[in-house]
Amino acid sequence: MPKVRNRVVKILLVCALCFVGVEWINNPVTAAVDTLKVNSMEALSKQIYESMLNRETVMTFTLKGSVSKEKLESALKEAIDTDSYLQFMVRQYSYQYRSSMLSSSITIYMEYRENTEQTAYVTRTVKSVLPTIIKPTMNAHEKVKAIHDWVVLHLAYDTTLKNDTAYQGLTEGTTVCQGYALLTYKMLKEAGITNRIAEGTAGGQLHAWNLVYLDGKWYHLDTTWDDPIPDQKGKVSYSYYLRTDKQLKVDHQWTKVYPAATQNYDVTVQSLKKSDTARLDFYTQLETDLNYIYLSSENIVSSVNQLADRLKSAMKAGDTVVKVRYTRKASLQEDLSKALEKISGIQGIRYTYRDFENTGDILLEITFR
Repeated sequence: MPKVRNRVVKILLVCALCFVGVEWINNPVTAAVDTLKVNSMEALSKQIYESMLNRETVMTFTLKGSVSKEKLESALKEAIDTDSYLQFMVRQYSYQYRSSMLSSSITIYMEYRENTEQTAYVTRTVKSVLPTIIKPTMNAHEKVKAIHDWVVLHLAYDTTLKNDTAYQGLTEGTTVCQGYALLTYKMLKEAGITNRIAEGTAGGQLHAWNLVYLDGKWYHLDTTWDDPIPDQKGKVSYSYYLRTDKQLKVDHQWTKVYPAATQNYDVTVQSLKKSDTARLDFYTQLETDLNYIYLSSENIVSSVNQLADRLKSAMKAGDTVVKVRYTRKASLQEDLSKALEKISGIQGIRYTYRDFENTGDILLEITFR
């Protein structure tokens, strides 16, 4: 007697700061659709993928020979994992099948986050935006920087946690991590940059970001965490720009197997400055934007006297901001008071700091008047 099986799979939305559940399809509604005949599991997987590209919600197949739950789920996984954008478009799916030794009848039900028109809108927008931010002479490193900045500047994190797609990010201006990662993926891919979407947790919550392949090396890129909350117009952070596994694992975790990201990007930039001198200005500015200049000893301050000297030099140059890597975090407030005692003409200061690359040092920015 033919075996009949039903199974429902729900895919959780990955998003920083929240868990968003989805409803299960308990009673799938059948529809009048064409039944496609396939002769192998490989052919079944390819046809599922093609149907998903067309955002078909009900797919029916007749497979030559028998099928098991494990084989069917493997074919579904292969189809869904073919493309990162498509993978994260699937909100949930279910299936039922009837199998005998000679043939199997399979019905698959899919629910998507974007329909074909919405995804087409994302594609059109990406194609129209890229020529405005990318020049024909740009190399891959310049393209990644331009795309990263555009995404951060044009999206804001959806604190209501309702929007989760690239389409909503583009049309409404807000989305969660999944929307950031999807748009970043789409723009990088269209620009010819190999990348994929990674998923895991960050800050203890479900999260998604990108992995980018540059010159034979993989790097993590998190446009969500590089966008300040609340949104600050014109503000771009680079704390999660092309990071290694070790660097990202400070506050991001993942269990899936992804390509290893092992080379520090500051080492890559140093090498590019020597091998690609035509873009020296770009790499030099990149070092400043990414705070790599604070890896150099000339930008490290480790005493009250050195701190006072930096403030005096800034005053003499007419500047009102000093930014240094400071090694004495524990005594910062006391050191600032002592440094100010050595200087005349400063009426008041405001300062901010954050930890610098897990070195125990801080990146200190002082604004004075």
